[in-house]
Amino acid sequence: MRSNDIHRAVRASRHERAVGDAPTMGRVAMTKGLGEPKRFRGRRKRRSESREARKHRKVIRSWSILLGFFVAVFTTLFVYFWVIPQLEENELVARPRTRNTENVEVVSKFIPPSERKAIQLVKDGLAVRDPKRIPEFFRVSDSSPQEVIDALQQIESECGPIQGYAPLERVETSEVVLGAVMVTYLYKETQPERVALLTPVDQGKWKIDFDAYVQRSKPSWDKIMTGGVDTAEVRVLVSVDTYFDNAFVNEYEWSCYRMVGPGRGEVLFGYCKAGSPEQTAIKKALSKQGGKVRMMLEIEKVQGAAKRQFQVTKAIAEDWVVADEVFDKTPSDVRIPDTNGEGS
Repeated sequence: MRSNDIHRAVRASRHERAVGDAPTMGRVAMTKGLGEPKRFRGRRKRRSESREARKHRKVIRSWSILLGFFVAVFTTLFVYFWVIPQLEENELVARPRTRNTENVEVVSKFIPPSERKAIQLVKDGLAVRDPKRIPEFFRVSDSSPQEVIDALQQIESECGPIQGYAPLERVETSEVVLGAVMVTYLYKETQPERVALLTPVDQGKWKIDFDAYVQRSKPSWDKIMTGGVDTAEVRVLVSVDTYFDNAFVNEYEWSCYRMVGPGRGEVLFGYCKAGSPEQTAIKKALSKQGGKVRMMLEIEKVQGAAKRQFQVTKAIAEDWVVADEVFDKTPSDVRIPDTNGEGS
């Protein structure tokens, strides 16, 4: 017969309350830090705050290092591309006006015409179609007056009619200050712009340099690109490059330069022997003009070189106007006279 008496459960672990014990909820997880002495709770809180502060400081330190790196790179580039060239230019201008066998100072005798007169000269010259008037406006090397007219007409047929003229800053070369006017043609898909460089001839009469305007190379650029040319004189845009290969693989023996034909996409690579007059002349021109400069160079094919690799054997002209003396053989420095006045 079943008894109605109360039976106690049998458990592996017993937690019986004694008389006078406080009520309990059983096994309930305590809040972190609860029940610890106050000094331990404060230490735990400070430790938690320190981790957050360290994490914050780590982020700030990382961003500070990154910002410092970019500032250092920017400062280096600024000094290299702006401050140093400016100091060199200022040094040339401020150099004492003494003449000696090592450093002969050249003074430009003629001041370029004013912007208004320069534009009018270029405008009238490019409109000439009478062979007899060509010598009045153009400085020509070995082209006949009719060849000059034919070349101007060919440019107009390829690039369209002239749309405008804009004066440019005067160009400082090793022997003279040149006037410059930008001529803009209609057709943008061809070569829409050309630079008319004005040079003094006949005791200061300013004329357009024809070879510079038509960007003439000998032989023609198309023939050079075929790869069958051993030597050439080219008017190119020159910049520093790092393509060392084939006959020019030793970067300690050679300096590499990219030579781009004006108005064209084809690229030639020119190499100068380290310490050569050609290298010195190109570096001097680049220091004044920045990353890219107009130059006229003599180049020569070398055995073992690729189709578009040439040795630079002479820096003929700074910019595209050929002076009386070869640029890389000129020992002189330029001093530009005060050009605040208007030229003729």
